[in-house]
Amino acid sequence: MGDTDEPREGLAGRVHALTRRNLVVVVVLFVSSVVTAVSTLVTAVGVVRKSTTDWRPAEYSKLRSLRGGHTIERFTQILGHAAYRVPMPEFVYAPDEDNSGLTKHVFRPREDYRVEVITDRSGTTLVYAVTSCSRAFKPAI
Repeated sequence: MGDTDEPREGLAGRVHALTRRNLVVVVVLFVSSVVTAVSTLVTAVGVVRKSTTDWRPAEYSKLRSLRGGHTIERFTQILGHAAYRVPMPEFVYAPDEDNSGLTKHVFRPREDYRVEVITDRSGTTLVYAVTSCSRAFKPAI
């Protein structure tokens, strides 16, 4: 269908008829579209910037997912490799048992906190602790 004077049906026809005759309406619609696009872009940039600069919620979520009884592999999967491991033969876990299999693993995923995990011979977590190294890092476990 070419650009003729034939009447169009529905909303499209009414908008076409309105914009053909009135340059002010065209300008207002164009400006409103540009303002909407710019405000959407600014909002999206703000959301992305906040999600990339505020790392704490992601770290809090990681820490909430950890539990005693998990394997050391689970801690490694979530926190990355341990900064160091130390055998703990002097630590008495159960007086009647051989405690030579206990190991302390220290994770440093960020400079703001560390996680210490004590595992038994099979790699099962007996106990773990989160130490905050920053006043701004306050996990709720």
